[in-house]
Amino acid sequence: MASWEESFALLVEVKNRTGSANVAAEYAQQGVKLGRWLHSQRQRHKSGKLSPERTHALESLGVDWSPQKTYDNLVRASVLEYFRRNGNIDIPYDYIDADGRRIGLWVSKQRTAMRRGTASAKDVAWVQALGLDAAPSESKFARAMRALELFREQHGHLAVPTNHVAPDGFELGTWVSDVRNKHRAGQLKPERVRQLTTIEFDLAVNRKVERWDHLFSLLSRYLDEFPGESVPRSLMVDGEPVGSWLKTQRTFHSQGRLRKERALRLEEVGISLTVAPRTNWSDEDVLTALQEAATYEFPLSGNKYDLLVVAGQVSGPRSPTIRRRYGSWEAACAAAGVEHEVVMRYSTAEVLNAVATYLAKSDRPTTKGYTEWAAGNIRPGLNVVYERFGSWDEAIQLLEQ
Repeated sequence: MASWEESFALLVEVKNRTGSANVAAEYAQQGVKLGRWLHSQRQRHKSGKLSPERTHALESLGVDWSPQKTYDNLVRASVLEYFRRNGNIDIPYDYIDADGRRIGLWVSKQRTAMRRGTASAKDVAWVQALGLDAAPSESKFARAMRALELFREQHGHLAVPTNHVAPDGFELGTWVSDVRNKHRAGQLKPERVRQLTTIEFDLAVNRKVERWDHLFSLLSRYLDEFPGESVPRSLMVDGEPVGSWLKTQRTFHSQGRLRKERALRLEEVGISLTVAPRTNWSDEDVLTALQEAATYEFPLSGNKYDLLVVAGQVSGPRSPTIRRRYGSWEAACAAAGVEHEVVMRYSTAEVLNAVATYLAKSDRPTTKGYTEWAAGNIRPGLNVVYERFGSWDEAIQLLEQ
């Protein structure tokens, strides 16, 4: 067994190496259980049995005689800092602060002590002053019920989007998803099932409904981040096809297949379900569209421009409209200050042959389909077809003669 002097010498080494002599209770070095030895010195100091010389020697290393009290004070300071940042101390159980202290666990222990009646009056007063609730799950349910009632008053239904946050900051959408999952797993208390059923809340977990709610929440987030912006068909949010999903909702609405409740929710976030194609493009709109397209494709051709418009990456009229306004694609690009791509000169027979080849390969031929096919096969673009024949239909009629 090491002598006091040997153990002290090892503690000096630890202090020099780590900067602290307050080793953990289980710490050992060179076979010496240094943590237990230090605990023993603290106990002797507390009972007045540690000599002044040894007390001074340990204090010179910075030994803390009441480490638990010091730790508790540091935890309280961290909890107080959390309260200042968040306005509450509803700290998750596994939360760890920047210094590695498990303040979530500490708060959980205070709740347990309060419920069991073992907490000191001083501790109870301190945590209650910060708003700690001994039974937060019950309070959270009551808060959720109030938020559901308010949501129904405001919207006329209880189809809560997954990203919905109540006016008081309560994350109602997340709570709704959690409570449905608990119900499906048989973990929801019968009394809570009864209360939710009473207000006609649907506890069933419908994957299609959840999918719709998820895409709606992504759309809402996009509209919040970019107020006033249109929603391009190609829009992706978090890897989800929000733009094409919205187009489907508009199609369902035009066919009378979109639920009234869903139509209301879309209109609430500013979505018009009956969008007519825009025709009133000003010269400024056209030149801006060309300049924007040139940031994607340079030099810019009419075919490449049309692909950008179709993909929703550029907002503007199609290239035939631009040609009619400016006389030619080259003139339009010159007015916009962008370089146009020198287009290959095709004979009439070559253009007709390209259209005929596309028609033979496509089950449902469209001008959009031809534009994409021509770009991928180095064939005359739709702009060349329009230049040569005036319209897509005229080119097809020539082939049918």
